[in-house]
Amino acid sequence: MMKDFNLGLFSRYRRELMGVATLLIILCHMYPNGVKMPMFMRYVLANGGAGCDVFLFLSGFGICHSYHGNIVKGKTVWHWYGKRYLRIFLPCAIIMIPFYWYLAYPDSCDWMAILINASGFGFLFKAGTLWYVSCILLLYLITPLLDKMLTGRNKWLYVAVLSVACLAFGYPRFGGYEMLAPWQFCIQRFPDFFIGYAMTKEIMGGKLIGNLWLLIVAPSFFCIISFLSNHYFDTNFSYFWSQGLVLLTISVLVVHKLHSAKINTALRFLGVVSLESYATNVVILPHFMKASYLSCLYDSIIGSWALYGLITFCCLLFSYFISKMSILISKIIYTK
Repeated sequence: MMKDFNLGLFSRYRRELMGVATLLIILCHMYPNGVKMPMFMRYVLANGGAGCDVFLFLSGFGICHSYHGNIVKGKTVWHWYGKRYLRIFLPCAIIMIPFYWYLAYPDSCDWMAILINASGFGFLFKAGTLWYVSCILLLYLITPLLDKMLTGRNKWLYVAVLSVACLAFGYPRFGGYEMLAPWQFCIQRFPDFFIGYAMTKEIMGGKLIGNLWLLIVAPSFFCIISFLSNHYFDTNFSYFWSQGLVLLTISVLVVHKLHSAKINTALRFLGVVSLESYATNVVILPHFMKASYLSCLYDSIIGSWALYGLITFCCLLFSYFISKMSILISKIIYTK
């Protein structure tokens, strides 16, 4: 294990790490979309869902930097809310509204459901499937409050208290209160965001730490204990946040060690289209995977892998186009 680890690597390779998270999510969604694979591979790839927790950590220090930059520029918190929300809303709206209209045509559309879904908050009200988008929007809303707690002298105390509170809220199974389930699912994933936010000063300053046990061994311990508890005692503890920290740290070490220009370029591309790729992978890809005119490929092992790869590639290209379009629209709106 490295004697000195530079926390600044999380900032230096932020875009590449977002690409790693994007790739993990793409792999995680293979089996649910019908790609045929051995049982052991299903379990391994299912853990790719922790890619969203990698995003949450990276968003934590990214949002902290953005929020403080907004203050330095003398902008209001409402200006910051608007820019952050627009960055989420535009890609979702551009992807969802035309696509769901196309699926419904020629029948009438439930425009209210479509707009709630495109707003980013749809998952919380069981009107959408983009849980990460709803999760990050909730965190945007409470960022001014979090900033006061997670940037002061007692920030790690607040991280611990807030994380325990979120995990405790996500634990109970409320019988008859199914509407709380989406909120529980999102809120129990908050800890990585808290940790990333609290580490912003150390990350941006390139602080050296003597060992990595806090970022690898400690989260691994919590992950194993939570998994065993859920398996043997029928508990409901979330351990994705701990998986996310481990995957994040291992990924940054590997990327830094390889120092491959080609790999980094590919990962940066995936990082650039991370949000759009997530939306197309969840919204568009499943419909094409089940298209009747592609069933000849869908029914075989090699065919299902090839089909998923082809549609994913097309979704990534489409995501790049959507990313450029939404950034352009955002600049037009906020250019004054």
